[in-house]
Amino acid sequence: MINLKLSFLLLAVTTVESLWAYQCGNSTIKRIADGEDVERKAWPWMTAIYVDYINENGQLVHDFSCGGSLISDEWVLTAAHCVVKKNHQNYGNIELRFGEHKRSEEKNLDRRIRYTYDKNIIVHHDYDYAQYPSNDIALIKLGEPLRLDDRDNHLQPICLPQAVNGQYANDDNCTLTGWGMTRFTKSSDILQELAVEMLPADTCKKYYSNYDENIKICVSNGVNSKVAGRGDSGSPLNCQLSTRQWVVEGIASYVSNYLPINRKPDVYVNVLPFVQWIKDKTGIK
Repeated sequence: MINLKLSFLLLAVTTVESLWAYQCGNSTIKRIADGEDVERKAWPWMTAIYVDYINENGQLVHDFSCGGSLISDEWVLTAAHCVVKKNHQNYGNIELRFGEHKRSEEKNLDRRIRYTYDKNIIVHHDYDYAQYPSNDIALIKLGEPLRLDDRDNHLQPICLPQAVNGQYANDDNCTLTGWGMTRFTKSSDILQELAVEMLPADTCKKYYSNYDENIKICVSNGVNSKVAGRGDSGSPLNCQLSTRQWVVEGIASYVSNYLPINRKPDVYVNVLPFVQWIKDKTGIK
């Protein structure tokens, strides 16, 4: 009997370790602030992406562009339109900031910065830029891996949305995180969070003619229609497993810029159908 129990325990551990090759998806979050500033270090996989671009005055600007999710010590998951332009050209050098909370804080001791180049950017081969993009998913390889075993930096990857002992994320416990537009500003200086619900496909098809329920997720806050905003692109839809770990269920793809009274639901890339593609490109087990 003891040997049988031991064999079962080893099998269970092996199953979890084969799915999660490293610790992932653990957050210190205690409550969701519903569209307000988040606690420091609450979402340790959040990535702030900065790019160079030409502004409306013809000047070269280096500024915050999108969010992303750390999925290993050297890979970030984001939206394709965050790293390639409309003509499918890359932005070139990209700055990635980890441990970011308040973007304007220059003395951020938790911040870790890595730079990467366009050769380290992998855009899905079927990415189609349009008003409402399809296959809007990309991977960024860091120029230098992060030390995730350093307890002082409070960084950790988020889990990919695959089953753990047959359990998937609870769609009733999902949260958007990002530095996107708030009620009063074009983008937020402090990381924001918002609890949301997933909407039926039929609801989204009323707003978006090309909505594909197989690769997209439609979300809404439901109560006050506060959802993602400009600057939230590429940021994760975080959903929680019964094990309390968080998975990146979606990637912000296109969001409504209308005021709450006229808002459309926001659309996220459904990450689950792309998990094998992610593994093939990154080597993540």
